[in-house]
Amino acid sequence: MRCDGQPSLCCEQRSVEGILSVERDVAFLPKSNEITLVLADALPPTSAVAAAFGLVFNGDRLLLAHLRDATRAWDLPGGHLEPGERPEAAMEREVYEETAIYVEQPRLFAYQRLRILAPKPAGYAFPYPDSAMVFYRAVIRRIDPFVPTAEVRARAFLPPEQVRQTRWAQRTPALYEAARADAASSPSRLDHHLGAEARW
Repeated sequence: MRCDGQPSLCCEQRSVEGILSVERDVAFLPKSNEITLVLADALPPTSAVAAAFGLVFNGDRLLLAHLRDATRAWDLPGGHLEPGERPEAAMEREVYEETAIYVEQPRLFAYQRLRILAPKPAGYAFPYPDSAMVFYRAVIRRIDPFVPTAEVRARAFLPPEQVRQTRWAQRTPALYEAARADAASSPSRLDHHLGAEARW
C-alpha cells in the first residue's frame, strides 16, 4: 500500500535494489503517466505483469531481435503474457519465438512500473493504474536455426557499441549498462562453446 492507503505495485515489492530512472508522460502511454525502472530480485504482483523480456548475453554481446516494426527495429526479445502464463515462462517462450534460442535459469533482474495518473482511458487493455514489464537474465541452452517470420527479420548478439546505437538502449541506457555489468560478473556457462556461431 502507498502511504495514502492506495494500492501500490512497488510497495508490495520488498526486494528492490534500486531505482534506475523515472520518466513522466512518455508518448506510448495515455497521459498523464509515469514509468519507474527498478532493479529487483522479486516479482511485482503477477496480476500487474503485462510483458516479460530476456536479457541474454554471450560474453559482452546482447541478444536482440530485428523486428519488422520500424518504430522498434533492434529490440529485446520478449512480449505479452498469455492468460495464466507465468512471467518467466512467457519470457522463455517469446525469446524462442523471436530468436529460435532456448534459454534457461531465468533470474529476475528488473522491472518497469507503468503508472497511469489519469482516469482509466476507454479501451485501456492493461492493469490499471499500475502495470509492469519484467526483465530476466537467462542462460543460453540451445541455438536452433533461425527462420525470419512476419514479426522478426533477424537475430544477433550485438557488441556494446552497436547495442548503444539501438532505440531500445537509447530509451533505457541504465538498464542496458546494469545488465551488461551483471553479465560481466556472472558470464554464461555456455559462452565458451558458442564462439562465432552465436554472432551471426
